[in-house]
Amino acid sequence: MIGAMAFPARILATLEAELAQRRPLLAELAATLAEHPEPPFAEQAASRRLQAVLAASGFTLEAPLAGLETAFRAELGRGVPALAVFLEYDAHPDGGHLAARPLTAAASVVALTALATVLSVLPGRLVVVGAPAAEPAAPNAGGKVLLLERGALDGIDAALILLATNARRPRLTSAPAGRLLELRFSGKASHAASAPERGVNALEAALGTFPLLNSLRQHLPPGCRADGVIVHGGAAPNIVPERAVARFWLRASGPATLRRLARRLLRAADGAAMAAGATVEHEDYCRPYPNVLDCPPLGQVAAEQWHAVWEVEPEGPSALPTPTDFGAVSQVVPSLALTLTVAGATLCTPEFAAAARRPEAQANALRAARVLARTAATLLLTPERIAAGARDLAARQERLRAFAARVGDS
Repeated sequence: MIGAMAFPARILATLEAELAQRRPLLAELAATLAEHPEPPFAEQAASRRLQAVLAASGFTLEAPLAGLETAFRAELGRGVPALAVFLEYDAHPDGGHLAARPLTAAASVVALTALATVLSVLPGRLVVVGAPAAEPAAPNAGGKVLLLERGALDGIDAALILLATNARRPRLTSAPAGRLLELRFSGKASHAASAPERGVNALEAALGTFPLLNSLRQHLPPGCRADGVIVHGGAAPNIVPERAVARFWLRASGPATLRRLARRLLRAADGAAMAAGATVEHEDYCRPYPNVLDCPPLGQVAAEQWHAVWEVEPEGPSALPTPTDFGAVSQVVPSLALTLTVAGATLCTPEFAAAARRPEAQANALRAARVLARTAATLLLTPERIAAGARDLAARQERLRAFAARVGDS
């Protein structure tokens, strides 16, 4: 546990009192964001609401950020270390199945505004990053990747984020790398009844990719996933489809394995297109998501706080099943993904969205806010933990470079 000298009792008492007082704010924020889901890059109302709450707690704001209309950066405090906390507030375009993001955003803001009340007696500063388009459901999604590329995250020493999971116990987590590929098949239109022999069926080429990819599954490395959907399959049933579009979400443990998986998919698509007499082109639908690198020095701090709040040992570290663009941040600065547990339903389903609104999830959200706030305060008080995280990240990057040089992309 954190000793009294590292975490003074008066700071802890004030922080816990402030967190308890913000239970109504958590419920209000979560409900407001959930009732008005906004798709990637269009999170206008959510971004404004979160900015307003932070501004009322004394944070200075920069918005829009790096050319992204709904992104923002809020800061409070002075000096070093600079600890970033990321907020996510977008929803899938169907508006439904990502309803846990309002809960994680609300819990994070509750933690941050409570921290603001004690930051004057803590070293360093908080940097809140409102990062849009975490959901890879819009072209060029991956807001955190874009912010990194445009220099909007410069000067950050470490980063935290709160993500949702359906695990029954809290966990420290990593996540796989991900890449969303769009395959566009081209054929030739013809009347399906009077002259089918004159057509080239692009839809058949798209459909043929799936069994070819399925035949490769038993030969994929552990942890690889390749899931696809047809997003366009033709204009009318009596016309041979001259165009078909499929999207495949690829997951793998790291970038080298992900590249190998992508090559296998593209070979399957080429084969299916050749068999149908069609052609195929591909491009990344959104930014590739690197895998999340865990950070043991930061993870130890969070584990201590999980134990203090939940009175149980956290699970993990373990991997979430789906990639996140927070992986890009973890490749650059010491980073930690904490989880908010929404038990009782499978991720990305209407049942999960409903579970996120239940009292049990609200109670877990307040616990997660407590853990996030206590972890952030401890890291600000003990910058040597962040320095240890930076050394761990540098060593890990060197090992990864050596491994990539040895095995290449084979």
